[in-house]
Amino acid sequence: MCSSAGLYLLNMRQFDLDKECLLREQVTKDTPFGKVEAYLIKQFSAFFGMIDVYFFGSRVTGVAQNDADLDVCIKARSGLEDMLVFSKAVDWAEAKPSEIQIERKIPEGPLLLRVHITTLNLTVDLTFDSGYSVATSKLVSHYFDMQPFARKMHVCLKDWKSLTNISQRFHTHVLTRLIVFFMQQRNYLPAVERVLVGPLDQINLLNVEFYPNENFTLSYPKDFFSLIKDFFAYWNQFDWSQNGICVLNGMVKPREWFRFHTDRTTEPSMMSSDYFNQARNASRGVDVGDFESFRMACQEAERILNQKDFI
Repeated sequence: MCSSAGLYLLNMRQFDLDKECLLREQVTKDTPFGKVEAYLIKQFSAFFGMIDVYFFGSRVTGVAQNDADLDVCIKARSGLEDMLVFSKAVDWAEAKPSEIQIERKIPEGPLLLRVHITTLNLTVDLTFDSGYSVATSKLVSHYFDMQPFARKMHVCLKDWKSLTNISQRFHTHVLTRLIVFFMQQRNYLPAVERVLVGPLDQINLLNVEFYPNENFTLSYPKDFFSLIKDFFAYWNQFDWSQNGICVLNGMVKPREWFRFHTDRTTEPSMMSSDYFNQARNASRGVDVGDFESFRMACQEAERILNQKDFI
């Protein structure tokens, strides 16, 4: 007897995964990035002068489904504060009710304005302080292009995770980081600090650049089935009680190496640095329940895949 997530792995076929990956890559190809950029520049220039438009999220990394929003970061060249840009963007949207439908506003924390633009037939998440997200999407997209199996793993594991008892608090970015780190350990991907062009303390997150494939001598998985089995086996044996992971330099670190947030009364279940700041625990939102669900789901997955013939 196995769970819905286990049945997904049991019935998984490489042909279906390849087809799904092609569909998601096509979503990226069909996304009108140029039209959206031109539209936003034209619309916002009257409010605060010239702007720069940066895209990020699943449509950039090539794993989006058809109904995915388009994530956009807007920065005013005049140097206006992000909160003021956000307020003016809300004024702009409210002044065009026949063209712009506001679906969500978050004026605190991550400044976000979700709108549906009827002339583009597209829902857009406008953000104004998302330099880190822009850089992360560029990096993940670069990694996926360096090692195509990584994108395929992401599609497979995200679908698998959706069928487990793991809640939405275990965000997709946590799963992506686990894929990246695992591949770093097998020399399928280089550490973040090796692909960055320029010193880490001098990079501009909105315009970060990376070295191309030919700068690295990487290994390649024998096949996808072996890779996915190895992924679950790796995380099944990983001792989170003693260690955490640092994707910046691709190294396992003892828990005491991480800097804890002072407002926490308990130690996080998982410790993993973010891509550009090795002192920040980017998995701090994973609670004990989700951690245990992930651990148990990995155990079941490894058991099932060891019994499966992959097609």
